[in-house]
Amino acid sequence: MNKILKKTTLSLLFLGSITFTTYFINTKNRGFIYQNFTLKPPTNFNLEFSNPQDMDSIFKQKFNFLDAGGECLAFSSEDDKWVLKVFKKHRLYPYNFLSFLTGVPYIGYCFKKRLGSYERFWQSLKIQAENIKELSGLHFFHLPKDQKKTPRISLRDPCGRLHDLNLNNICFVIQKKVDLFKTVYFKTSSAPERKQMLLKLIDFYKNLDSKGLAIWDNTISKNIGWSNNAPFLIDMGAVCPNSKNQTLENSLNVLKKWIEKNDPELKDYLLDIIASQ
Repeated sequence: MNKILKKTTLSLLFLGSITFTTYFINTKNRGFIYQNFTLKPPTNFNLEFSNPQDMDSIFKQKFNFLDAGGECLAFSSEDDKWVLKVFKKHRLYPYNFLSFLTGVPYIGYCFKKRLGSYERFWQSLKIQAENIKELSGLHFFHLPKDQKKTPRISLRDPCGRLHDLNLNNICFVIQKKVDLFKTVYFKTSSAPERKQMLLKLIDFYKNLDSKGLAIWDNTISKNIGWSNNAPFLIDMGAVCPNSKNQTLENSLNVLKKWIEKNDPELKDYLLDIIASQ
Protein backbone atom coordinates (compact mmCIF):
# COMPACT_ATOMS: atom_id res chain seq x y z
CA MET A 1 0.00 0.00 0.00
CA ASN A 2 2.82 2.36 0.92
CA LYS A 3 4.60 1.57 -2.35
CA ILE A 4 1.47 2.39 -4.37
CA LEU A 5 1.02 5.65 -2.46
CA LYS A 6 4.67 6.56 -2.98
CA LYS A 7 4.52 5.83 -6.71
CA THR A 8 1.28 7.82 -7.03
CA THR A 9 2.78 10.76 -5.18
CA LEU A 10 5.92 10.74 -7.34
CA SER A 11 3.83 10.51 -10.50
CA LEU A 12 1.70 13.46 -9.44
CA LEU A 13 4.81 15.48 -8.55
CA PHE A 14 6.36 14.64 -11.92
CA LEU A 15 3.23 15.64 -13.83
CA GLY A 16 2.89 18.77 -11.71
CA SER A 17 6.49 19.81 -12.42
CA ILE A 18 5.98 19.33 -16.17
CA THR A 19 2.76 21.34 -16.07
CA PHE A 20 4.38 24.13 -14.05
CA THR A 21 7.46 24.22 -16.30
CA THR A 22 5.30 24.36 -19.44
CA TYR A 23 3.17 27.13 -17.93
CA PHE A 24 6.24 29.10 -16.85
CA ILE A 25 7.89 28.87 -20.28
CA ASN A 26 4.63 29.74 -22.04
CA THR A 27 4.13 32.75 -19.75
CA LYS A 28 7.72 33.94 -20.11
CA ASN A 29 7.50 33.63 -23.91
CA ARG A 30 4.01 35.18 -23.99
CA GLY A 31 2.82 32.12 -25.93
CA PHE A 32 5.68 32.13 -28.48
CA ILE A 33 5.74 28.42 -29.35
CA TYR A 34 5.76 27.44 -33.02
CA GLN A 35 3.22 24.68 -32.48
CA ASN A 36 0.80 27.32 -31.19
CA PHE A 37 0.89 29.14 -34.54
CA THR A 38 -0.41 26.34 -36.75
CA LEU A 39 -4.00 27.57 -36.70
CA LYS A 40 -6.03 26.35 -39.67
CA PRO A 41 -9.27 27.82 -41.02
CA PRO A 42 -12.53 25.87 -41.17
CA THR A 43 -12.68 23.55 -44.19
CA ASN A 44 -15.43 25.64 -45.84
CA PHE A 45 -13.63 28.96 -45.28
CA ASN A 46 -13.14 31.00 -48.46
CA LEU A 47 -11.67 34.45 -48.71
CA GLU A 48 -11.54 37.02 -51.50
CA PHE A 49 -8.51 39.17 -50.84
CA SER A 50 -5.91 40.43 -53.29
CA ASN A 51 -2.45 40.54 -51.76
CA PRO A 52 0.16 43.02 -53.02
CA GLN A 53 2.52 41.52 -55.59
CA ASP A 54 5.77 42.86 -54.22
CA MET A 55 6.24 41.99 -50.55
CA ASP A 56 9.98 41.36 -50.66
CA SER A 57 10.90 44.64 -48.95
CA ILE A 58 8.65 43.74 -46.02
CA PHE A 59 9.55 40.06 -45.69
CA LYS A 60 13.29 40.82 -45.80
CA GLN A 61 13.03 42.79 -42.57
CA LYS A 62 13.37 41.40 -39.07
CA PHE A 63 10.23 41.65 -36.97
CA ASN A 64 10.59 42.37 -33.26
CA PHE A 65 8.08 41.34 -30.60
CA LEU A 66 5.58 44.12 -29.98
CA ASP A 67 2.75 42.78 -27.84
CA ALA A 68 0.59 39.76 -27.08
CA GLY A 69 -3.20 39.67 -27.15
CA GLY A 70 -5.75 37.00 -26.41
CA GLU A 71 -5.75 35.76 -30.02
CA CYS A 72 -2.37 36.67 -31.47
CA LEU A 73 1.24 37.73 -31.07
CA ALA A 74 2.22 40.98 -32.77
CA PHE A 75 5.65 41.84 -34.20
CA SER A 76 6.82 45.21 -35.50
CA SER A 77 8.94 45.58 -38.65
CA GLU A 78 12.36 47.18 -38.49
CA ASP A 79 11.16 50.23 -40.43
CA ASP A 80 8.32 50.60 -37.90
CA LYS A 81 5.67 50.71 -40.65
CA TRP A 82 4.13 47.24 -40.40
CA VAL A 83 2.81 44.80 -37.81
CA LEU A 84 2.84 41.05 -38.43
CA LYS A 85 0.29 39.08 -36.42
CA VAL A 86 0.38 35.32 -35.95
CA PHE A 87 -2.68 33.72 -34.41
CA LYS A 88 -2.63 31.37 -31.44
CA LYS A 89 -3.96 27.91 -32.11
CA HIS A 90 -4.23 27.01 -28.42
CA ARG A 91 -6.42 30.06 -27.71
CA LEU A 92 -8.79 29.65 -30.67
CA TYR A 93 -9.25 25.99 -31.57
CA PRO A 94 -12.53 24.51 -30.30
CA TYR A 95 -12.28 21.72 -27.76
CA ASN A 96 -13.20 18.99 -30.24
CA PHE A 97 -12.06 16.27 -27.87
CA LEU A 98 -14.92 17.35 -25.54
CA SER A 99 -17.61 17.22 -28.22
CA PHE A 100 -18.97 13.91 -26.95
CA LEU A 101 -19.44 15.46 -23.48
CA THR A 102 -21.50 18.48 -24.56
CA GLY A 103 -24.43 17.11 -22.57
CA VAL A 104 -22.49 17.68 -19.33
CA PRO A 105 -23.50 21.22 -18.17
CA TYR A 106 -20.14 22.94 -17.54
CA ILE A 107 -18.18 21.04 -20.20
CA GLY A 108 -20.93 21.74 -22.74
CA TYR A 109 -20.73 25.45 -21.88
CA CYS A 110 -16.93 25.52 -22.34
CA PHE A 111 -17.16 23.68 -25.65
CA LYS A 112 -19.84 25.99 -27.05
CA LYS A 113 -18.01 29.10 -25.86
CA ARG A 114 -14.72 28.10 -27.51
CA LEU A 115 -16.50 27.00 -30.69
CA GLY A 116 -18.33 30.34 -30.79
CA SER A 117 -15.05 32.25 -30.38
CA TYR A 118 -13.44 30.22 -33.18
CA GLU A 119 -16.33 30.85 -35.59
CA ARG A 120 -16.57 34.53 -34.65
CA PHE A 121 -12.83 34.99 -35.21
CA TRP A 122 -12.93 33.64 -38.77
CA GLN A 123 -16.09 35.59 -39.52
CA SER A 124 -14.36 38.81 -38.41
CA LEU A 125 -11.24 38.07 -40.49
CA LYS A 126 -13.39 37.52 -43.57
CA ILE A 127 -15.37 40.73 -43.00
CA GLN A 128 -12.24 42.82 -42.51
CA ALA A 129 -10.42 41.33 -45.50
CA GLU A 130 -13.32 41.61 -47.93
CA ASN A 131 -15.26 44.67 -46.74
CA ILE A 132 -13.31 47.05 -44.53
CA LYS A 133 -9.59 46.53 -45.07
CA GLU A 134 -9.20 50.31 -45.40
CA LEU A 135 -10.50 50.69 -41.83
CA SER A 136 -8.15 48.10 -40.35
CA GLY A 137 -5.01 48.77 -42.39
CA LEU A 138 -4.95 45.15 -43.57
CA HIS A 139 -2.18 44.79 -46.14
CA PHE A 140 -1.38 41.09 -46.50
CA PHE A 141 -3.34 37.96 -45.57
CA HIS A 142 -1.95 34.42 -45.59
CA LEU A 143 -3.79 31.15 -44.98
CA PRO A 144 -1.98 27.82 -44.54
CA LYS A 145 -3.82 26.41 -47.56
CA ASP A 146 -2.62 29.20 -49.90
CA GLN A 147 -0.73 27.87 -52.92
CA LYS A 148 1.72 30.76 -53.08
CA LYS A 149 4.69 30.16 -50.83
CA THR A 150 5.90 32.89 -48.51
CA PRO A 151 9.58 33.61 -47.80
CA ARG A 152 11.10 32.65 -44.48
CA ILE A 153 11.08 35.45 -41.99
CA SER A 154 13.05 36.44 -38.88
CA LEU A 155 11.03 37.01 -35.71
CA ARG A 156 12.47 38.14 -32.39
CA ASP A 157 10.54 36.56 -29.51
CA PRO A 158 9.60 38.24 -26.18
CA CYS A 159 12.86 36.98 -24.65
CA GLY A 160 14.92 38.66 -27.39
CA ARG A 161 15.86 35.46 -29.27
CA LEU A 162 15.81 35.54 -33.07
CA HIS A 163 13.92 32.78 -34.92
CA ASP A 164 14.05 31.99 -38.63
CA LEU A 165 10.53 30.73 -39.38
CA ASN A 166 8.76 29.20 -42.34
CA LEU A 167 5.38 30.96 -42.51
CA ASN A 168 3.79 28.70 -45.13
CA ASN A 169 1.88 26.67 -42.54
CA ILE A 170 0.95 29.66 -40.40
CA CYS A 171 -2.11 31.87 -40.57
CA PHE A 172 -0.88 35.45 -40.34
CA VAL A 173 -1.67 38.98 -41.45
CA ILE A 174 0.36 42.12 -41.99
CA GLN A 175 -1.27 45.40 -41.00
CA LYS A 176 -0.25 48.99 -41.28
CA LYS A 177 1.28 50.01 -37.94
CA VAL A 178 -0.72 52.68 -36.15
CA ASP A 179 -0.66 54.34 -32.75
CA LEU A 180 -3.22 53.47 -30.11
CA PHE A 181 -6.13 55.91 -30.06
CA LYS A 182 -5.77 56.35 -26.30
CA THR A 183 -2.04 57.19 -26.60
CA VAL A 184 -2.65 59.96 -29.13
CA TYR A 185 -5.71 61.20 -27.24
CA PHE A 186 -3.90 61.51 -23.90
CA LYS A 187 -0.97 63.28 -25.55
CA THR A 188 -3.32 65.87 -27.07
CA SER A 189 -3.52 68.76 -24.63
CA SER A 190 -5.87 70.87 -26.77
CA ALA A 191 -9.55 70.31 -25.94
CA PRO A 192 -10.71 71.32 -29.47
CA GLU A 193 -8.36 68.71 -30.98
CA ARG A 194 -9.63 66.03 -28.62
CA LYS A 195 -13.19 66.98 -29.61
CA GLN A 196 -12.27 66.45 -33.25
CA MET A 197 -10.85 63.04 -32.41
CA LEU A 198 -14.11 62.08 -30.71
CA LEU A 199 -16.14 63.27 -33.70
CA LYS A 200 -14.02 61.16 -36.04
CA LEU A 201 -14.36 58.13 -33.78
CA ILE A 202 -18.14 58.52 -33.80
CA ASP A 203 -18.05 58.78 -37.61
CA PHE A 204 -15.92 55.63 -37.64
CA TYR A 205 -18.59 53.75 -35.68
CA LYS A 206 -21.32 55.16 -37.93
CA ASN A 207 -19.38 54.06 -41.02
CA LEU A 208 -19.28 50.49 -39.69
CA ASP A 209 -22.97 50.68 -38.83
CA SER A 210 -23.82 51.82 -42.37
CA LYS A 211 -22.17 48.61 -43.62
CA GLY A 212 -24.27 46.53 -41.23
CA LEU A 213 -21.31 45.93 -38.91
CA ALA A 214 -20.41 46.48 -35.27
CA ILE A 215 -17.48 45.86 -32.94
CA TRP A 216 -18.27 43.09 -30.47
CA ASP A 217 -15.10 43.65 -28.41
CA ASN A 218 -15.21 47.42 -28.28
CA THR A 219 -12.30 47.97 -25.89
CA ILE A 220 -11.16 51.46 -26.88
CA SER A 221 -7.89 51.28 -24.95
CA LYS A 222 -6.48 48.36 -26.96
CA ASN A 223 -8.63 47.78 -30.08
CA ILE A 224 -8.87 51.26 -31.62
CA GLY A 225 -5.86 52.83 -33.32
CA TRP A 226 -5.09 56.24 -34.82
CA SER A 227 -3.14 57.16 -37.95
CA ASN A 228 -3.21 60.04 -40.44
CA ASN A 229 -5.75 61.82 -38.25
CA ALA A 230 -8.26 58.97 -38.48
CA PRO A 231 -9.33 55.94 -36.38
CA PHE A 232 -8.31 52.40 -37.29
CA LEU A 233 -9.48 49.02 -36.08
CA ILE A 234 -6.58 47.06 -34.59
CA ASP A 235 -8.17 43.80 -33.45
CA MET A 236 -8.62 41.36 -36.35
CA GLY A 237 -11.21 39.34 -34.46
CA ALA A 238 -13.45 42.13 -33.17
CA VAL A 239 -15.95 42.77 -36.00
CA CYS A 240 -19.34 41.14 -36.39
CA PRO A 241 -22.61 41.81 -38.22
CA ASN A 242 -25.06 44.07 -36.44
CA SER A 243 -27.30 42.17 -34.06
CA LYS A 244 -29.57 42.77 -31.12
CA ASN A 245 -26.58 42.80 -28.77
CA GLN A 246 -24.03 44.47 -31.06
CA THR A 247 -25.14 47.85 -32.38
CA LEU A 248 -23.97 51.41 -32.93
CA GLU A 249 -25.67 52.32 -29.66
CA ASN A 250 -23.50 49.82 -27.79
CA SER A 251 -20.32 51.34 -29.25
CA LEU A 252 -21.43 54.84 -28.29
CA ASN A 253 -22.27 53.70 -24.77
CA VAL A 254 -18.75 52.27 -24.43
CA LEU A 255 -17.35 55.60 -25.63
CA LYS A 256 -19.46 57.49 -23.06
CA LYS A 257 -18.11 55.37 -20.21
CA TRP A 258 -14.56 55.72 -21.51
CA ILE A 259 -14.81 59.53 -21.65
CA GLU A 260 -16.51 59.70 -18.26
CA LYS A 261 -13.56 57.82 -16.78
CA ASN A 262 -10.67 59.32 -18.76
CA ASP A 263 -11.74 62.83 -19.81
CA PRO A 264 -14.78 63.96 -17.75
CA GLU A 265 -14.20 67.53 -18.96
CA LEU A 266 -15.63 66.53 -22.35
CA LYS A 267 -18.43 64.31 -21.06
CA ASP A 268 -21.20 66.89 -21.62
CA TYR A 269 -19.83 67.74 -25.06
CA LEU A 270 -19.87 64.09 -26.09
CA LEU A 271 -23.41 63.58 -24.77
CA ASP A 272 -24.63 66.60 -26.76
CA ILE A 273 -22.97 65.32 -29.93
CA ILE A 274 -24.45 61.86 -29.56
CA ALA A 275 -27.90 63.28 -28.80
CA SER A 276 -27.76 65.38 -31.98
CA GLN A 277 -26.94 62.41 -34.22
